[in-house]
Amino acid sequence: VRSATYFSERNNVSLIIFVPSRASVVVHSFSLFLTYKFLPSRPAITRFGPPSDPFELGTKIDATYCDHVFDDCSANKKCKIRSPNWPGFYNRNITCKYWIRHYSPVPAGHRARIVVSQNNEYKISLYSGSTNTASGDHSTSTSLQSDCPLDMVRIYDGQTTESPVLIEFCGSGVLPPIVSSRPEMLIVLRSASNQILYNSRLELNVALKLEKVHDSAIGGERTGVCDLVYDGSKMRRGLIETPKHSIPANTSCTFRFVSPNSWDRIWIYFMSYFIQDRHHWSSEELCDVSRLEIYDSVLTSHPTNDSRQVHHSQQKHKLYSFCEKTSPKICGRAADANHYLPLNPCTYPNESYLSGGSELIIKQEYYKHYDFYVRRASFAARFEFIDTHQVGEQIDDKLCDRLFKSDGKYFKGRLSSPRNLFLYGRGGRENISCSYYLKGTDSQRTHSPPDATTDPKHMNHNMVFDMISSDVVLNFSVTRMSPFEDFNDYGFDASFEFVPAFDCNSGGLVQRRNGSEGEIQYSVPQTYNFRRDGPLKCRWIIEASFGKHLFLKFKGHLAISESDECLDANRFVVYAGDPRHAIATVCTKSTAAANDLDHANQLEEFDLFSTSWYNETDTFATFTANNIYNNYFESRVFVEIIAQELGAFSMRWLEVTKPFLRTQTGKTMRNINCKVECPEINACISDELVCDGISHCPSSYDENSQFCHKFPTLYVVAIGLLLIFSLLVILIVITIYRFQDKRRLRLSQSNHSSNNSRYNQHEPDYVDYGEYPRLGSELNFRSLHECHQIQYTDNGSMNGMPLEITRSFVPHYHNNVF
Repeated sequence: VRSATYFSERNNVSLIIFVPSRASVVVHSFSLFLTYKFLPSRPAITRFGPPSDPFELGTKIDATYCDHVFDDCSANKKCKIRSPNWPGFYNRNITCKYWIRHYSPVPAGHRARIVVSQNNEYKISLYSGSTNTASGDHSTSTSLQSDCPLDMVRIYDGQTTESPVLIEFCGSGVLPPIVSSRPEMLIVLRSASNQILYNSRLELNVALKLEKVHDSAIGGERTGVCDLVYDGSKMRRGLIETPKHSIPANTSCTFRFVSPNSWDRIWIYFMSYFIQDRHHWSSEELCDVSRLEIYDSVLTSHPTNDSRQVHHSQQKHKLYSFCEKTSPKICGRAADANHYLPLNPCTYPNESYLSGGSELIIKQEYYKHYDFYVRRASFAARFEFIDTHQVGEQIDDKLCDRLFKSDGKYFKGRLSSPRNLFLYGRGGRENISCSYYLKGTDSQRTHSPPDATTDPKHMNHNMVFDMISSDVVLNFSVTRMSPFEDFNDYGFDASFEFVPAFDCNSGGLVQRRNGSEGEIQYSVPQTYNFRRDGPLKCRWIIEASFGKHLFLKFKGHLAISESDECLDANRFVVYAGDPRHAIATVCTKSTAAANDLDHANQLEEFDLFSTSWYNETDTFATFTANNIYNNYFESRVFVEIIAQELGAFSMRWLEVTKPFLRTQTGKTMRNINCKVECPEINACISDELVCDGISHCPSSYDENSQFCHKFPTLYVVAIGLLLIFSLLVILIVITIYRFQDKRRLRLSQSNHSSNNSRYNQHEPDYVDYGEYPRLGSELNFRSLHECHQIQYTDNGSMNGMPLEITRSFVPHYHNNVF
């Protein structure tokens, strides 16, 4: 038994019943039972809504059976699309069209979309030829179908039937929200020309959706239903996500990122990704719902002699593919962060992707399926173009160090801080340090014209670098960056050139260093061309001995404010520390005379200590390598003169020590090496500087007449003691000498008497060498004052020949030690 309800649109109905011939009628095969009811003329609430808030059923188009137009549906204007004779069945062989449009202005930064849906499964019942729809039985689970040979509803993403078809359905069930990509939609209801009696009906709810437009949607150029192109020259960063509108089956959405600069790279990190797994019990990936693909275009490049130009040879593609069981790298914490920039940046390569070239394509395919209740595949990702370009020659494998040589292409050029995001806080780094090496020839110096700029947020901060040397290192360092800071917060851009250098050792230079003091006097040569070569600059390094400090005295006055007029005139600039920085600027009056050093010496003086003097950790502690390193940089200064016009410069320095030192326990002890202390500066000077005819202390305390001419008691006592000691030594030596001399005299006389006695007793005429000393013994006694020579003469013969022996000898004395 089938039943159907018909509601007329007017106040009369014509019913025609056709009964076939008896030959074709089987007994009990035909029966008819009809009921009817006259409804009141006032609108029914169930059909037209309450009188205070009636439903908007559209405006019927003249000369049509059931075509309607709906304009500007909203929360205050509830639009409902209904089939003819609703809630009764509609007729056979009809086609009804419903145009939905929204032309009213929308809030800035939003886009209007049309949404149709139906949560009540009893309000959609279209004959599809299946058993459930034919019987009208809703006691069993029913659902919408996409294979519709008879009645069907087709929804177009636009105002014509040529627009993309978002969905086509029939049957009975709940219709999930169908969203248009624009503020217009066309819905077509079509019934078959012949079908059995069926309770067919349709009601759809129409709503307006205001979607906030992201920067990515503004910057991307739409080339299709969901195809976008992002040009790196127009847009550097943004958000991409699955379209919020419904996607037709068998559709591909493409996001293409391209930059005209070959050094640009595309950085992508996904914040969400979902494709429903309809076969979660299986480990096989079927990719029957959707697929996400990433095409990375890699440019094979070869650098040329000019590092600013790269030759590209060929292009390759690297493919990443993901479906329901695999997913791309996810940085989920970025989804909840402000501007999708998390406090802990998404890292590469663990949580993100970076293209190998200047082009990247993300493609998502949506396949046709017959289950209307599969959740739509979606993803959200953030992209940014990364500028990897840097001028200059790369140094080894350093990230951002660059070399510029004057004998190469960079006789003139520009240099700037890197704009590579991965070197800054937002790219995951806390510190950055880049060194730029400018190397000229010996006859050149480095000059930076006044268009050099720093701090991109405040481009009016111009600085001029006029170096003395041709070998310059410019260090760009940033420490402790936050995860939200990048090259837009820190950076510089500068031009440079190598110009002829000036020899500071020529001209009116007088240098002197005598032990622990020294001076520099310099007169600007009259031949120097300020208009052509700019300010004249010369620099000297002054280092103190280990454990000592520097006390410097300049002819001039200290510049205490930026408005001091001398900052544009002749001046000293004193640098110290590591890294080196200016600690004082001393102004000196200029003069038209080139060698007016006498005038410079008559100026007021400004005194300055080296930074090591103010180091409170100066103790008796053991000198470690770190202490030696710090002392080296703190006890040296760089003195630079800057001449804007002709003039003279004069300065002196001393090596000084502290009168008191602190022990490791914190106690203060007198410095035993401090013998002369200048009371005005509480500093000790070397002994060699005291009473040398030159005033070193500000009050000339070291040349005080009382101090320099007092009786030198200490020296007199020392000399007296030395004389007494010398006299005693001389007396002892004389006494010993006289005693030994007398002893030798007595022994000599005794031996002389004995020898005479023997001679008188006619000793043999031969010489017995055993009793007389040999030649060696004779030489040992040549130093005696009294020696006796004894001569023997023996007249005889040997072997028939006459023999005469004459011998001189010195008596031999035993046991004499000298």
